[in-house]
Amino acid sequence: MSEDASNRRRDVVQYSIELEKELMKVRRSEKVLREMERRYLTLMESSVFLHVVLGPNGTFRMMNRRAESFFGFQLKTGVDVALYSLVGSGYEKEAESAMAAAANGPNHVVLPAIRADGSLGWLDMEFSPASYQGEPAVLVLAADVSGLLEGRTEGMPFASLPDSEVSPAYALPLLNCCPGLLCFAVNRKGLLLYSTRGYREIAKRFLEHECAPGFPYPVSLETPFDMELQDLIHDALQGGTRMSALVEKSSEGNNRWNVTAAPLVSATGVIMGAVVHLTAVGRVEQPETPKEEAQTVSEKPEVQSPPEQGGSEKIRERQAELLNAMPRPFCLVDEEGLCAEVNDRFLGVLKLTRDEVVGQPFANLSDDLGENLAERFLQAIGAGISFEGLEWRVCAKDGEVFFWEISGFRVRWGDAEMILVSCADQTKLRRAEEQLVRLSIMDVSTGVLNRQGMERVINEEIGRAALYRSSLSLLLLNVDGFRRLNAEAGHTGGDRAMRDLAAGLKSRVRQTDFLGRWGGDEFVILTPVPLAAAARLAETLLGFARNTSFEGNSLTLSAGVAEFGESMNISAVTAAAYEAMTEAKRTGGDRVVQVKKSGKKAGNADWDTQN
Repeated sequence: MSEDASNRRRDVVQYSIELEKELMKVRRSEKVLREMERRYLTLMESSVFLHVVLGPNGTFRMMNRRAESFFGFQLKTGVDVALYSLVGSGYEKEAESAMAAAANGPNHVVLPAIRADGSLGWLDMEFSPASYQGEPAVLVLAADVSGLLEGRTEGMPFASLPDSEVSPAYALPLLNCCPGLLCFAVNRKGLLLYSTRGYREIAKRFLEHECAPGFPYPVSLETPFDMELQDLIHDALQGGTRMSALVEKSSEGNNRWNVTAAPLVSATGVIMGAVVHLTAVGRVEQPETPKEEAQTVSEKPEVQSPPEQGGSEKIRERQAELLNAMPRPFCLVDEEGLCAEVNDRFLGVLKLTRDEVVGQPFANLSDDLGENLAERFLQAIGAGISFEGLEWRVCAKDGEVFFWEISGFRVRWGDAEMILVSCADQTKLRRAEEQLVRLSIMDVSTGVLNRQGMERVINEEIGRAALYRSSLSLLLLNVDGFRRLNAEAGHTGGDRAMRDLAAGLKSRVRQTDFLGRWGGDEFVILTPVPLAAAARLAETLLGFARNTSFEGNSLTLSAGVAEFGESMNISAVTAAAYEAMTEAKRTGGDRVVQVKKSGKKAGNADWDTQN
């Protein structure tokens, strides 16, 4: 071979390599664009996230249906609304700051916003720089977190919310301004809203109280101190302000406290709760008893004063009243894991009667599903420690399933130590998460699995086929002349054609087969049959496409079929099927090319060509 011929060959090879690199770049760009399109469509159709585009002056330029539902208007009606007019009073500057900061990059803020019904909801918002119709804009992604931030209204004026929405929580951070301040607050139902750091330390050391927000406080009414404290809170909730000198008895001695309880009143005069302030007076010294007198006293028989008439019954009534005042399901569990008492909310959610719950193991309520939740719960109970954040799936009597996050705190109830179990309903959040997962693996345009979803399925089915030594084949279908179809029918018509094609393919595969969209003009089918049967299925699908009109156009498909071998993984089989599909297109399209388990293309005798 002459030197010139050798140089020309080397130039051709180098040029081919450069072309292949450019082709790979184009494919990567197309993949990125498809992923961006998929995410955009997912957000636009999301029933969870608010997707909004704002102009430079903060006016709404575009919004998805979830945002329209939240705010209660549609842009197509010609309404010109700025975001600043829809945030809670006093938060306009925070919204403006977030808008301005978006020019330098994404920033995150939680703001109250006015819902369609006029109430306030909390939005967890991310502001990012964007471009809309060639002009600078701000992209806002938000989630309604009102349920997670119930009671969080720090800094908001009372007058900015109706009384039904007001929670005393936003005045409470002021109570923590002094480390030595001993103070706590409860709402109208007697549930603890807030306690200062100093009070939590004193309550745990001297009063043996657990200051858990959302729980009744004080939890037990067994000591004179707790009963008198409860009376002070009750008077404050009725509008009275009273101070009393109380004595608490602890292992460190008796201490005297001046306790003042006052109502917490909104700007409109509605009592929203009570604030209690404690001041330490000093230790109560026990009077010394002379030795002789002490001996005389010791010789006298001990006389116990009769219990106060109706005192025990009064305590039980208050305990039951406090338990039923809790807004979420609560259950008292003894050290053996048996339900000792429940509130009405607990029974109402699970559609059970008191007799069906009290005395039964709490762990039996769990719909375990192999996660050993009951065992983990019993371990926490047996260890005698408080716990929180345990995910719990329960099934109501009518079959409805709830997802609870349970937390337990040790309390003294009557004469026994109990675990007070709080059940926070996470069902809506779990359903939203499941919906997001479904959206993440579905192709929005065609309603079949997308590439991510198919990859999950293929990996699972490979493991199952290897375990049971069963057959498994992959079909990769490519639409011939897809660009021509888009040019003739437009991109909207092309999308409708792909949707109709996907529906037709889905109706012609078995329930044991999996269909997904691998790319813009590519579909993949996973079927648990040998190579020959998979090839016959591919022939059937090609015949369907060839004899069907899509948006007034006929379509043909090129198919590559590969069967999984013992040592083949998802990458090897998809690569082999892709190579076979490419061979089918190279030789004219509208045909099926098979691949042996070794990954080599079958001979021409095994090719089934349909013209």
